[in-house]
Amino acid sequence: MLPACSRQLCKAVPTSYALALFLSASICENMPMSKIVDSPDFDTLLDTSGLSCPEPVMMLHGAVRDVAPGQVIKVVATDPSTERDIPKFCQFLDHELIAHYQQGESYLYFIRRG
Repeated sequence: MLPACSRQLCKAVPTSYALALFLSASICENMPMSKIVDSPDFDTLLDTSGLSCPEPVMMLHGAVRDVAPGQVIKVVATDPSTERDIPKFCQFLDHELIAHYQQGESYLYFIRRG
């Protein structure tokens, strides 16, 4: 069984594309499925592949400071803990997690700066 914080923040949504989309429940419930499946356009790419907690979130924090409000950052990560950490980061700092899904061994996040 998942810990209480994981049950509240993450929900797996299987798709016909055989991807598992992991989004916070509030984002998932308010977003049309077509928007979740499509990869959004982005302004900045942050590749944290191979890094482990807390480095991906620390790098994301720096990347957010470098973009203007409303711009989108695509984060590529391989650390499974980002499934918990990045949605929490967005929630606490009022950034929008547009989409989040797993592709192979990578976790992809699209975040709009608040």
